[in-house]
Amino acid sequence: MADRSAPSVETEQDSSTLGAIVTDDKIPAEDIIRRGFLIIETAETLLNTFKIKMTPHFPFVVVAPSTSITQLHQENPFLSLAIFASAAYDNMPLKRALGEEIKKCVASRMLINGEVSFELLQGLLVFLAW
Repeated sequence: MADRSAPSVETEQDSSTLGAIVTDDKIPAEDIIRRGFLIIETAETLLNTFKIKMTPHFPFVVVAPSTSITQLHQENPFLSLAIFASAAYDNMPLKRALGEEIKKCVASRMLINGEVSFELLQGLLVFLAW
């Protein structure tokens, strides 16, 4: 059964953005790569865009040049989601879809679970700035 909350937008980068959306309750909401929103190559491109083009203008959240997509995604899944959404400025359907995922994560983690963490703060700063 298809996830009704998942975007159904056709884009030029359809094969690299919104494939078959996985709806497995065991996969965290922030793990948009395993859920099918992004493929790893697109995620790497977005992370590089953030590191090269966006970090000089936004020094509050710095991702080390040596940080890999896997490392960032495993250690800071919400921050990586915010980075992907922010760096997807040239693909508005993807940016909107990732923005919706961010809202769901914030609602779940902060409002429902009452979680407060440095990663959530960093992710919100990144997302709100861009």
